[in-house]
Amino acid sequence: STSCTMDATANNVLLSANVTFKINPTSGELELQLENIGDLDINLNLSGCGLVSTVIEFVADVILGALSVDFIRDLVQPLLENFVEGFLPSPLGLVGMIDGTSILPGVAPETNARIEARIVAGGYVFLEANGMSLGMITGVNADEDQSTRTTDTDSEPALCVPPFPAPDFSVPPASLTTSPRGNFNLLPAGAFRGAPDPSGTDLVIGASETMLDLLGHHLVTSGGLCLGVGTELSQQLTLGTFGLLVPSLAELGPQDAPMLLVTRPLKPIDFSVGEGTATDPSITLSLSSFEIDFYAFIFDRYTRAFTVNLTLDAGINVEFALDAQGKPAIIPMLVGLDAASIGLTVHNAEFIRETPADLEAILPTLIDALLPTLTDGLGPITLPDFAGFTLTNLALNKVTTAEDDFIAISAELGASPALARLGKQFPSVDTLIEEMGHGEIAKPTVAAASIGAITVLDPADIRQGLIENDSATLPTIQMNVDDVDPSGRPLEWAGNSNGSIWRPFRQPTADGLLVRDRAFVLQGHYTIELLSRVVGDYTTTMQTPIALDVVIDSAPPRIYRDELTRDGDQIRIQVTDLVSSADDIMVAFGPPDANAPSTGWQSATESALSVATAREIATAGMIKVWARDAHGNESTETVNYSTVLGFHGSGQGNNGCNCDISTASNGSIAGGIV
Repeated sequence: STSCTMDATANNVLLSANVTFKINPTSGELELQLENIGDLDINLNLSGCGLVSTVIEFVADVILGALSVDFIRDLVQPLLENFVEGFLPSPLGLVGMIDGTSILPGVAPETNARIEARIVAGGYVFLEANGMSLGMITGVNADEDQSTRTTDTDSEPALCVPPFPAPDFSVPPASLTTSPRGNFNLLPAGAFRGAPDPSGTDLVIGASETMLDLLGHHLVTSGGLCLGVGTELSQQLTLGTFGLLVPSLAELGPQDAPMLLVTRPLKPIDFSVGEGTATDPSITLSLSSFEIDFYAFIFDRYTRAFTVNLTLDAGINVEFALDAQGKPAIIPMLVGLDAASIGLTVHNAEFIRETPADLEAILPTLIDALLPTLTDGLGPITLPDFAGFTLTNLALNKVTTAEDDFIAISAELGASPALARLGKQFPSVDTLIEEMGHGEIAKPTVAAASIGAITVLDPADIRQGLIENDSATLPTIQMNVDDVDPSGRPLEWAGNSNGSIWRPFRQPTADGLLVRDRAFVLQGHYTIELLSRVVGDYTTTMQTPIALDVVIDSAPPRIYRDELTRDGDQIRIQVTDLVSSADDIMVAFGPPDANAPSTGWQSATESALSVATAREIATAGMIKVWARDAHGNESTETVNYSTVLGFHGSGQGNNGCNCDISTASNGSIAGGIV
């Protein structure tokens, strides 16, 4: 027997099908549907077996020719329908549980806030003006215990917030209609349907203020803002640091005792959408009746010092940049949050000496300093490719309709790196890439920055300035930065401290870039990050921030005059500092009425005063202690050393008993000459 290999090919097969987008009437979600198959032409070619191939090819052509096109179409259509219907993922969007703490990456890790979300394509779809307009169905919910869920308890709030009902958007100010499925309706905005069609824009994505309010409501009811913010979040949250602003707190324990702030929201977050300026931010978050308990770790437990009830407005603008791979990214910018936009009242303050009026003048600055730390890690957010295309010429806008305000991102579509690689294989794709352009090419600026002068006033002056609303008393850092790039184009700079949310871009002045951040009232070590770009051109944004270390320190060491110990003939005293380590603190001693120490300076970890020297310099058992930190801040304290020396009167005159008193094992008093 003989055999041969027959090759069957079908070149230039033509199959034309119409596919439509529709909305499922039951779920409201987007679906693809095969409408019909138009042209169908199969060109079968057989080869490899000589005459046999020719005969079979002839027979196949006769059979295919005899069969009607409708018959073949009926055979192909079910296969193609299954392919089309399965082309879109089901559901097309986000469905499941969201960890609400990921929205505020800096919060305490034990915070629990789980939010149910269903954000899928649907509601409406239009194919018009050579484009597509597609709606989104957004559902968000928080339920403290899903096992007890009923129709009346499907949105039970977390136990740390009051029970308030889910928002009803059918009443003012939203006054939305409902669909046959019971959803609240937002009619398609003309700006998202290409009416008018903006030039140079291929894609517009928007989010409504109502949707943001829904998210804000359930972020609160989920417990996402019931936070325990402590030293693990910010090293500045210590009793000593707080004591610079609330002095009576510092008297209650050691400087390094931790502080704990426990937050308790009593009302949902309210969002508003603005024009994206410094005075009208793109998004403003309004908090009201937001309580914070301030706890200090004293007496071997956390003890509440006072409670504040605050109202604040925080603005967020959005800037764009290109990451190290040239992909577009979003950078949130904090605007509009300052002491003037924070109102608070103080209660439960009986434990401390300061008056509520003074606290209400000081604490807004403290809140202003601490809130940005919750956003630690909320840096540039890289945007994903869109259907194989990258987004270019990004812009942020406000869209207003009769029903709602929307925050909208518009962009052009450019070729992504993956699409560019595909274009090398397929000429038709390469032609499309050439027509579209290659998108934005990252061209980051090259610029330099360094720390100039640091102005820090005495903590008492800072505190008094806060009471008197004098911003000139705040610590100030002068940055030496380039004002133009190597090509002579003017630069602008954005910055943050310790990884918190970025502050807006601004151009330097003749004095450089002055940073007067309220966070610096909490003294300590800071890392300042700076980004530069050509004014108004996000494609030139520096991809790796410049990091500069700064120390804010104007508080002198604390001398614990009652913390005296004696080891043989050596006497030691405890000295600590908010910023400098014990190895960097220097200590010296002298007579109580002296203006300078009479002993040499020693490290606080090694400093000791011999009994003999103490006798020589003491007056009536009193000795003066000097302490100096690594940054030149100096303090003095007159200390009663007779408690460990065991004498009364002048050591120099040898008046009094000069005895070392101890307790004998039999309970009697034994005395011995020192």
